[in-house]
Amino acid sequence: MRTIKFRGFTDCLVQDKWVYGFLSEENKIRKTTSLIDYEVDKASIGQFTGLYDKNGTEIYEGDILAHDYGDYSLIVYREECMAFCRVDAKDVGNINGYFNLSEHAWRSCLQRAEVIGNQYENPELLNYKEED
Repeated sequence: MRTIKFRGFTDCLVQDKWVYGFLSEENKIRKTTSLIDYEVDKASIGQFTGLYDKNGTEIYEGDILAHDYGDYSLIVYREECMAFCRVDAKDVGNINGYFNLSEHAWRSCLQRAEVIGNQYENPELLNYKEED
């Protein structure tokens, strides 16, 4: 069975700033272990892809991965593909630079990759400039 869960960054907690659980409202996440909704920064919300990196770390939408061949990539959800995709950091913003994670070749590639951060806390890892 596919696990559906989300994460979001909050200032409501003292220690761990990431809340994992169910998306209860547009910008609120309910922890799986409580009945409390935590308000999170909407820009930080990411869904679990159902995939894991080489260390067994869950991969979420918005994560940045380091690959064994030296490049970084960003995990995104593409509406037009109806799937989670990865895009090389150098190609973020390029419509042709996306690779569907459901393709077998990319799944095996992810098993050699490592989550090193996310676009919310570590945008410098993407090393790209957003267009105005």
